[in-house]
Order: sequence, then C-alpha cells, then structure tokens
Amino acid sequence: MVLFVFTVTFAAIDWYMSLEPEWASDDLRVHLCGFLDFERIGVRDRGNGHTSKQEPMKRIVAPLHFHDLGKLLLALVMLWAYFAFSQFLIIWSGNLPEEIGWYLVRMQGAWGVIALAVVILHFAFPFLFLLSRRLKRDPNKLVIVAVLILVMRLIDLLWMLQPAFSRERFQS
Repeated sequence: MVLFVFTVTFAAIDWYMSLEPEWASDDLRVHLCGFLDFERIGVRDRGNGHTSKQEPMKRIVAPLHFHDLGKLLLALVMLWAYFAFSQFLIIWSGNLPEEIGWYLVRMQGAWGVIALAVVILHFAFPFLFLLSRRLKRDPNKLVIVAVLILVMRLIDLLWMLQPAFSRERFQS
C-alpha cells in the first residue's frame, strides 16, 4: 500500500507539472495530509460511534492515540503551509515573469477568493484548533477537522489545476 501511495503521488505530480510545462515547480507539498485524514476518518464507524468504542479496539485505542494523531495532523498542516508560503515567497521575490504568471492567474477574481479560503480553512483554522490539547483528544472534533482539511485539500488541488485547462478568468 505504501508503494501504491508513492507511485500514485509521483504520477500525479508529473501529470500536474506537464499541464503547464513553461512553469516548472518543485511543488511537492505534503500529500500525506489527505492520507492521514482518511486514516483518521477510518477510525469512525457509521452511525454507531467510533470503532475505538467497540471490541477489540476498545482495549487498544486510548485518548492518547487521538492526541498523537492530532499532533501529527498539526505537524503536516504546518509543513504544508511552510512549503506553500516559501514557494510563493521565493517565486514572488524573484520577480520572473514566466513564474509569477502562474500565481497572477490564480490570484485574480474568484480564484483569489478561493486562495484566501484555502489559507484560512486549510491552515489558519486547523492550526488554531489543533493547538488545543483538550480538543485534540476529542475524536468527534478531530474527525471534523480532518474532513475540513481533506475538503480544502481537494479545493487547493482544484485551484492549482483548473486554470491550466482554461485561460479565461474565473470571475466572481
């Protein structure tokens, strides 16, 4: 399964980078956030609560495990934000027209609103939430944050990929 995850991730990155070959990026943002979200959501059972409250997991899973998953999720959210911002800062300060154009398209009109929503809902809100020790130990709230991060990760991928398919501006 690990080999499959790496293979699909690198294939997706190659496909993504081939959409706009004039813009070469070392964008290897943290794709593990999505995998971790699926793992966290997978501990939940449909309608019956958490699998951690049923045998045999009842004897194995403790609040400390949820706390550790929350800390890992916090670290990956911070790593994603660090990679995304450092890439933006380096490209923007380099002031090279062929690279800045990629960001200009994605910062105008409704794409700019989506970019702001990604910053707030993919980084700021989860970061502030996951700082709390008490909230990281609550499985229900941790699932909500994991789902939010997963949804925002998909919106971030849409923000990165969709403008390559259409040169028209997405207007609000």
